Amino acid sequence: MSSRLACTNRTLRVAVATAALLAAGATVASCSREPERSEAAYCAQVKDVRSLDETLHGGDTTKIAAQLAKLRDLQKVAPVEIEPQIALVISFTEDYSRTLGTVKDPDEALNQVSERRAQEVSAVVDAATVVSRFTFEHCKITLGSEVPGTGTTLAGLGSTAPPATGKDGKPITTVKPTH
Repeated sequence: MSSRLACTNRTLRVAVATAALLAAGATVASCSREPERSEAAYCAQVKDVRSLDETLHGGDTTKIAAQLAKLRDLQKVAPVEIEPQIALVISFTEDYSRTLGTVKDPDEALNQVSERRAQEVSAVVDAATVVSRFTFEHCKITLGSEVPGTGTTLAGLGSTAPPATGKDGKPITTVKPTH
């Protein structure tokens, strides 16, 4: 009986060791599926959210949800130095989208969110500015309609024009002063 028990214990140890190796392999495999945080990965994906400002102003919750998904993807690859700012923009945008789902008027939804989160509003604006500047400086892509740090807006932006960049993804360089 003891030899049978020894054989069972050996089999059990082999099974446990095999399971541990498989689990370790699965962990390594799942870690390797994590997106790489890099400037190049960020610049490749930031093009997908360049119309966020226009989408938010439009007030279409379906389009906002799609932009939020792209923002979350962008957050996963963003360099560590700007990830917290993107997280703050996402949090505020999620709140705005939820509010818009009940209020329906984009201006009223923004007012309600701004009142609820009054202590954070300047931090959100600062975060968006940091992301915009980083994107312009490192990716040569302008988010929104202002060229970061210049006090100028992009000329020729209509309601149908893609904000900030041309169809080729390159920044539009014609600017006019805002003063």
